[in-house]
Amino acid sequence: MSTVELLNVLAKLDKLLDQYRIGYIVIGSLADYLLGISTIKPNDIDILVDKEDVEELSTMLQQEQGIVMLESIR
Repeated sequence: MSTVELLNVLAKLDKLLDQYRIGYIVIGSLADYLLGISTIKPNDIDILVDKEDVEELSTMLQQEQGIVMLESIR
């Protein structure tokens, strides 16, 4: 997936997270790219949410996408 496509997905994700009132922070290679680190080519979107919002995020992804794309780090 190209960086432009990732940014489009992030924009859609941002709208969904806002609808569900889930705060998040972009982390990982996409965050580096957005901060201007040009040696990084992102290939996914990593976000960090409060522990209390993980279940709501999982529910949102199931309802909106029909799949679970959640890997929780505890």
